[in-house]
Amino acid sequence: MQFKLFVLAYNMCSVIEIKMKVEIFGKPDCIHCEKAKFLCKQKSIDYSYQELGKDFEIGFVLEKFPGARTFPQIIVEGNHVGGYDDFSAFLEQKTNKRE
Repeated sequence: MQFKLFVLAYNMCSVIEIKMKVEIFGKPDCIHCEKAKFLCKQKSIDYSYQELGKDFEIGFVLEKFPGARTFPQIIVEGNHVGGYDDFSAFLEQKTNKRE
């Protein structure tokens, strides 16, 4: 009985821990970069953040993410996911699969 109540309470709170390695490549004064970092913090996802001009130069972006035209660019578990909207949708999909 206690186990069933715990599961019910757990599901009602929608607390789902997502374990993954996330790398965010951003730039200064980028609202979507900040949103990506906030989303990781909100979901308790460990991430690394690298900033254009401090940690890498534009040539790195052009080589690593050909065709990308926006910041941030996000890698999850070694796979390029895309920008903030792609990352948010990716996490939503992961969360829905676990429910």
